[in-house]
Order: sequence, then C-alpha cells, then structure tokens
Amino acid sequence: MAISETEIAAYIASARQSPRLTHMLGEFSDLATGRKGAPDFPIILDPELLRHDGLSLQYAKIRERHAGTFNQHFIASLPYVLEEQCRFGAALLRYGRWIDETRQRPLDVYTLGDASGVTARSLTDISQGRIRTLTCSPNRENEAAFHHGRPPGSAHFFLGPFFDVSAASLPERGIHDFKDGFDFVIEDTTFQMYGKSRLAPIQIAAQNLRSDGIFVLLEKFWLPDAEEFARRERQKDDEFKARFFSREKIEEKKQTIVHNMDRQLVTLEELTGSLSELFSTAVIIWNSGNFYTIAASNDAGNLLNFVNSLTPSATPPEFQYAELPQILLGDRDLPFAFREPSPAGD
Repeated sequence: MAISETEIAAYIASARQSPRLTHMLGEFSDLATGRKGAPDFPIILDPELLRHDGLSLQYAKIRERHAGTFNQHFIASLPYVLEEQCRFGAALLRYGRWIDETRQRPLDVYTLGDASGVTARSLTDISQGRIRTLTCSPNRENEAAFHHGRPPGSAHFFLGPFFDVSAASLPERGIHDFKDGFDFVIEDTTFQMYGKSRLAPIQIAAQNLRSDGIFVLLEKFWLPDAEEFARRERQKDDEFKARFFSREKIEEKKQTIVHNMDRQLVTLEELTGSLSELFSTAVIIWNSGNFYTIAASNDAGNLLNFVNSLTPSATPPEFQYAELPQILLGDRDLPFAFREPSPAGD
C-alpha cells in the first residue's frame, strides 16, 4: 500500500538533512572532480566476460566516450560493474528498438545516482536521440561534466536530489520531453545515501514512471549473516579494488562514504517487502558480492521483454551469489531468461 502524503513530506524533510546533502556533499564533489578517489590504475573492459556480445561492445565504445571522473572511481570500486553497465545498456537499446517499432515513439529513461549521467548520455548518443534521457544530481560538478559531454539530442540534467524531480518541476526547469512519464526509472546506489527507508523514496521516484514502466534498483544489501557480509566486503576490497586503489585510498573511503552508506543498508527481504507495496513483479537481474540489481514493474509482459533482452551476467562466478534471473515477486512460472550473446550486434 502506498504511503500518505504526510509520510512522504516527513521523508523529504529528513532527506534534506541527510549526510548526502550535508557533510558528504563535499566528498561527492571531490570524487566528481578527481580531487579524491581517482583509481591508481586504469580499468579495462573484459570482452570475454561480455561473451563478445556485439551490441554490448558497441555500447562500451560510446560509454567510454562519456565516462567521466566520477564513473572511473565507481567502476573501480564495485566489482565488474563496468561490464554490467555495458550489458545493461545494450538491453536498454534492444528494448528501445522494440518501443520504437511497436509504439512509434522514443524510449524515455530517467537515471538517478548516475553522477554526470554516463548511462543517460551514452544511451542518447548511441541511439541518435531515439532514447530520451534525464539524469539528476545535487552536485554542480556533475552538472558541469554532463553539459561538457552532452550529446546531440534529448539528454537532460536536473540539478538537485531525486525527490525534487516531478511532473511539475521538470517544466519549471525547461524540460518538456517527459509529459507522459518514463519507461524506465533507474536508481543507482542512491537511496542508501538518504536513510534506511525504501518505500518512501521508491514511491517518490516511481511517480515519474509510466503505469507500464520498469523500475530498476542497484542496491547494496545488508545480510542477516554479518560474517558473510564482511567476507564479501573483504573479497571486494582485496580481490578487486586492490587492483586499482592503494590500501590507503580503500581505507580512506571506508571511513567516509562506505561507513555512512553501510549504516543505511536494508536486507534484500526488506526491499522486496517495499517493492511489493507498489509493484506486482520483481526480478533480480545482476549480483556482485553484496550488490544486486532488481527490476520491477506492474506490467509483467514488459518486464519479461526487458529481462529477455539481457545477455548472461558478466560477473565471474566467484563474485556472484544469486541464481539469475531470479523472481522475487509475481508469477513464478513466467519464462524469464537471458538471451544468447550475438557477435553480430543485434
């Protein structure tokens, strides 16, 4: 059941005083400019993990054109999220082609937590404007990076936190492309920066979603088994991040962003409970250590179409702890399955 306007207002009031918009705002500015958090060694895409899927590799080239300073930090921090960004982007392209062919309109995508809009700009660029995008961030440094690399076409930036984005506020900023809402709303490790609540922020962001749209969340989860959670964190730090960051940088981030973030984590079960109040179907589509991506919708057919547009996960087995795709909500007999990679790029 959706929560009341009073509860939404209380959440927003609390979120405005959250670490993300107060003492951590400067930390994210430093990451966006490279004053802090820049990897010591470059991160190179592994085409073997993508199984040489042609469309994923085409997307990777465009994504590299738009990858800014913050994204370099992000892909060096979260194991194999670089390959996942390319796999996910290719699936959005396939889904966008289907929308274009069947409904004769662009695909509309809203990303929150994407810093300078690497995913948003890449999608608009590679689709030559047939995917219209919006990204938001409260950091002016991300706005500057977005406009510096903005591609031709309908790619938009909203300076401010996600809870200020609405059907009313977009036209006030001169953004008129999304009057009917978005086909995708994509949250990328954002909600955990504003508190432990998930139902309120999902409901706020989902107000921008079409009734048959798809809500995607990339979240870090707390595990009921604290020792297993800690083991996966050590695996992330020692077997992945240590390839790109010094031990000093890893420890510094633990004391700043990671410490604050981990205090606001919820379990997968808790998030599933929140999603069940707003969506009928939800599926895990990616996992790396304590990080999971979940896609949810009230249109099972559209969700099935999107999930079936994804190639198999590009995460090595030793970092993957979930069977994929995995249905969390809805009809357990729906034929969710990943498509075979295609070197031809279809």
